[in-house]
Amino acid sequence: MSELMVAGKPKLQGRIKISGAKNAVLPQMAASLLTKEKVTLTNVPDITDVRDMITTLEAYGVSVQSKDWNEFNGGTLELQAGSPTSSLPGTNAGAEIRAAFLVFGPLLARTRRVEVYKPGGCKIGKKGRPVDYHIQAMKDMGAELIKESAEVVSMRADSGLKPATITFKNSSVGATETAIMAASLVKGETVIRNAAIEPEICDLVKMLAEMGAQITIEKDVLISEKITPFGITEKIAKWNVIRVRGCKSLEGVTHQVMPDRIEFGTYAIAAAMTNGKVEFEVPEDMKEDMLKAICQPLDAAGVKIDRYSQYGLIVISLKNGTITPVDIKTGPYPGFPTDLLPQWVAFMTQAQATMTKEYAIIHDKIYDGRFNYVDGLKKMGAVIEKVNEREYGVKAGSKLNGTRVEATDLRGGAALVLAGLVAQGSTVVRKFEFIQRGYQDMVGKLNKCGANLKILKETRPGFHGGPGHF
Repeated sequence: MSELMVAGKPKLQGRIKISGAKNAVLPQMAASLLTKEKVTLTNVPDITDVRDMITTLEAYGVSVQSKDWNEFNGGTLELQAGSPTSSLPGTNAGAEIRAAFLVFGPLLARTRRVEVYKPGGCKIGKKGRPVDYHIQAMKDMGAELIKESAEVVSMRADSGLKPATITFKNSSVGATETAIMAASLVKGETVIRNAAIEPEICDLVKMLAEMGAQITIEKDVLISEKITPFGITEKIAKWNVIRVRGCKSLEGVTHQVMPDRIEFGTYAIAAAMTNGKVEFEVPEDMKEDMLKAICQPLDAAGVKIDRYSQYGLIVISLKNGTITPVDIKTGPYPGFPTDLLPQWVAFMTQAQATMTKEYAIIHDKIYDGRFNYVDGLKKMGAVIEKVNEREYGVKAGSKLNGTRVEATDLRGGAALVLAGLVAQGSTVVRKFEFIQRGYQDMVGKLNKCGANLKILKETRPGFHGGPGHF
């Protein structure tokens, strides 16, 4: 167990280069299973989730080589699935990450049989993070469920998967990725309705297209369905539809992983929280992806966003030195991302109440257990009131004080670090390893901008004045 000490009250000033996206690279690594040829990924972030995914892929017979690796710029991965196995590994190498389950669709499409462990990762929902949409999508494509237990899913498609129309009850990023990858190796057209279209999915689509699949994304398609036995139809919804025309075999590819919009959003909030000014290096063609889902709420909160195309920069600061309370409700892209909700809660503790608004109302439509970190913020002095499992009120103007808190998940841990940046005194965040799952060199990047973060040496409880138990 590692600990991070955060000394409060710096104004962040400096420049941060945004690393490759965690939520893009993991499905792209899984997609290497779709071809026997070499897949090369560049701009791969140096995070523990990537390392765990490497271990998972190796357990299924994928050869993985890393090149040009360093803690500041990540590196390159070369993956080759010459003859992958569909057998369940003896140990669950991906127990700590949900993305390990993304081998499910590619393996089933490639080997016609798959046995995988159910997902690990952050515990941010009462029922965990179910995979029923993934399973149903593969059933729609002709696969048969052999076994489903609390730990394992096993399916087979002895005659191969077939093209199909897949309709998700709710938009799901992971299930959409599973369906797209599997369909890319199936001849014929598969239609995915009510699909997720996050930028990370678009980056996966770009990679699969480079491998030979033909994929189109149609936004806000008006769907009509038969609603009576007499064939009467009614316009029922505007859904995103992805059409995949797959191939019998896919080619190898060299693909650059897109920058991480959640990392960008986290550090943009940190810059604004500390009344600082931070320049972010982002490729010009990626700036819209970084900003689209968060630009409006940041602007409403009093954040100044400057774009400098000549220098490839986005510059974040406060317009007038104050933060305004802003309500947030998460939703599928381009809605506000659930992965930035904890950081926004920390942000709102530093807002200034107005005559008409004292609380920011925060609602998560995606997960019912996204607020586990709130106890840590309250321990630091934040006033946060529970409305229900998905909704909390954050009182503006909290004076935070440094103390010992514990990360309960990746993004909640990041929120505690942000709170530590504005707290009086020092904050110690236990279980820093949660945060290292998704942020490449957080300590180095923030310290270059004037923060004072330090990873503490692991100490036995009570040893020579060590931190001991809570």
